[in-house]
Amino acid sequence: MCINGCCWFSTVEEEDFIDKNETCPHCSEDRYKVERVSVNPAQTFQIVPLSEQLQFKLAHPEEQAKMAYGTRCLAGRRENVCEDIFNGDAVRRLLDCRVVAQDDILVSMFVDQFNPFKNAKMSSFVIHVINLNIDPKERYKAGNMMQLAIIPGPNHPKDIALFLELVLNDLRNLGANGLQFRLILDW
Repeated sequence: MCINGCCWFSTVEEEDFIDKNETCPHCSEDRYKVERVSVNPAQTFQIVPLSEQLQFKLAHPEEQAKMAYGTRCLAGRRENVCEDIFNGDAVRRLLDCRVVAQDDILVSMFVDQFNPFKNAKMSSFVIHVINLNIDPKERYKAGNMMQLAIIPGPNHPKDIALFLELVLNDLRNLGANGLQFRLILDW
């Protein structure tokens, strides 16, 4: 990624040509640090795929039990009662149009900026997922929320969609391996 956090660069494979003079299209900083014979990215970040986190949760009975809340809510929906997102108009429309089924896992993804150091001129972004299938009394507790990536600053990403593309690629791979997903954007 750009040293200033402007954008994510596509992954370079070992056999790919590396242009050592490539720069960020936003701030013109070098993409690579060139030191003698080594060429390294100026900055990196890690992403923990949502697919891996969901597979982990589904492999453990106690985590499956937590997520059964969503299935129960979708199966036993009561009209004109708004106790959770499952009783809301958006989920009702998704069920009525058969976009969402009773056994689906509903998640909500957030992108937020935070300052990890007091009085610092650095900001970071987090890509964060909430599993809505967990009871609201438990879903916001540590261990139930999933952080997919922390994007270091010091600046705001100029195009956050480039970073989110990695998450979408992970979801596409899930779909290619038999797990269906539907992306519903609500800005």
